[in-house]
Amino acid sequence: MKKSVLITDLQKLINQWRKRKISDFNALKLLDIYLGIPAYMDRDGMYPVENLYDLSMGLKFRSTRHMLEAVKHSGTFIIIEADNAYGMRGFYSPLLYEKKNDKENGCADLSKKTPCNLPGNLHDGNIYNNINYTNNNIPSGRSFGENKDGSKEFSAASKGEGFRACEEGTPGMGEARKFFHLINQNEDQKARYLLRLIDRFEQEEGVERAVAREMLVAMVNKELIPHFDAQERFKSTGHPGRLRWLENLLKTPGARTMMDRAATEVREQQRKDALEKCRRRQENRPLCEFEWMDPETGIRFYEDDIEGSVRIPKEAPPRPSATAVWNVLSKEWK
Repeated sequence: MKKSVLITDLQKLINQWRKRKISDFNALKLLDIYLGIPAYMDRDGMYPVENLYDLSMGLKFRSTRHMLEAVKHSGTFIIIEADNAYGMRGFYSPLLYEKKNDKENGCADLSKKTPCNLPGNLHDGNIYNNINYTNNNIPSGRSFGENKDGSKEFSAASKGEGFRACEEGTPGMGEARKFFHLINQNEDQKARYLLRLIDRFEQEEGVERAVAREMLVAMVNKELIPHFDAQERFKSTGHPGRLRWLENLLKTPGARTMMDRAATEVREQQRKDALEKCRRRQENRPLCEFEWMDPETGIRFYEDDIEGSVRIPKEAPPRPSATAVWNVLSKEWK
């Protein structure tokens, strides 16, 4: 509703997001939503629940729920609660929040409208700048940090979560792997080596924090651990000497090559996961065989040779055939 916004106000807003541990990458997306994206808003300036899927895809969030978790944790937006899968009818940017809406929605004070709780276990990797892996986020049928043969892999984990360093003598726990687990247990060393690598992946590869962490884990497991295991004198070197060795290695062009290979591997795995997710989503056909439904949002779609994926209004009857096209004017299948 404003024609201009003070730069100082935006600076305060961004500082507030940083204090709430929202990454710079997500802050850019939230800033877009805050300033207003008319294509995804209704006439009242609200981002309605039926547009949230398209909004999250347009801004390239990992999923609709990850976008809403970022919106919730920012503490900036006005959320209108409702009894549905997301617990909301939609949300507003304060810049586009008219006074009349306060009265209609029973929200005279913005501070009284607190973000709702979203369903399911959400990965906060897209939002926070800490290291955090849990078994809920691993697509394979085994625990994260565990190989098929029962040996352990390195995994970046915050205290009390995810994989913990193995005890002495654990099968598959070589000197190099043990070395990186010790780094991960020491907050200073973790910040000096692991977090810096995550920062480099995030900045140089242009990816979100969660993806940068996956790239770090791939680099440690597939590049750094085999590299050190191949060095005979690594076993006889003490921990301080190993740290110096690692620090010098990360300054070489070879480290850049390792990072490139790890980034490529993670991107390829993401591509495969996205294709698999799309396949599973299009197999979800609860109403009829000629249309499918997004399991997260409940929005219906059908495939058109020209238009691609076309959304079906929720009040429309099941699609009668594979060639039927929804007519938005007559509101019937043709």
